[in-house]
Amino acid sequence: MRRLKSAALGAILLLPPIASADALDLDTLLTMISEGQPDQVAFTEKRRLTVLAEVIESEGMIRFREPATVEREITSPFQQRLIFAGEYVTVVEEGAVQHQLHRDDDPGLAALSRFVKALYGKEDSEAIEAFFNVKIDGAVEEWSLSLRPKERSARRRFTRVELYGSQGWVERSALYEANGDVTMTHFERP
Repeated sequence: MRRLKSAALGAILLLPPIASADALDLDTLLTMISEGQPDQVAFTEKRRLTVLAEVIESEGMIRFREPATVEREITSPFQQRLIFAGEYVTVVEEGAVQHQLHRDDDPGLAALSRFVKALYGKEDSEAIEAFFNVKIDGAVEEWSLSLRPKERSARRRFTRVELYGSQGWVERSALYEANGDVTMTHFERP
């Protein structure tokens, strides 16, 4: 009888953990984000630079336009727009195009582009997993998504990006740069 109990206990310990009904995979999370984000959202941002004693604060808007264009506009304390459209990133300052780059010309820019599109669930999971090591924690009610670049050249620019949210809403993000700079962004609910 004792041997039987021991064998039964051993079998139970070898069973794989039972997944929560609310457990998330990347495809499910991206679908939730895609369906939950509005076409535009205001943000406030705090950037801590290692070379400055003070934190730089800014605010602006992120807009999504079909089929896959994301525009990130800083409205205060200066004016700047980054437009992520297809394979290109365009930088607009003072109303004039300053740069237009193919995202694959710069691994850091390629990673940033994929991250920004992930904010709207508009980058597919295969593209994200090809570029990042992905870790998802939590469940539908409260989740976090950590993205770490796989390529060494991208890791020279930043070490990780994290998104935090609930349901399909991205509440905040954190960008950790390789030089120690950190950008924390909070997205306001409409």
